[in-house]
Amino acid sequence: EGCSYYNVATTNELWCAIEVCVDALSYLVMFPASVYLLVKCPGAVCASSAKKFLAVMAVVLTFLYPMYNFFIDAPLYMRRYAADQAAGKHYFTFFRGLEDAAT
Repeated sequence: EGCSYYNVATTNELWCAIEVCVDALSYLVMFPASVYLLVKCPGAVCASSAKKFLAVMAVVLTFLYPMYNFFIDAPLYMRRYAADQAAGKHYFTFFRGLEDAAT
């Protein structure tokens, strides 16, 4: 969340791209554990067990969410950052950005 707060205070989109990549990596770390839980959960995959459904959803989420962040969200913020750089945008310092947001 520190990257997100820094992005909001400074208006520097690079920090937002970093934040969504960190989020994606944290979900990717959970992917093997989600697969393990799905395999160890008793019953068939199509069983109507809430536990099995949640395990399936965890596997799907821990795979698809990082892909979305890496291939859609992060590039969006990097394009914004590149446009800001090309336009010569001036960024707030962190504390100046907090002061600006408070007024």
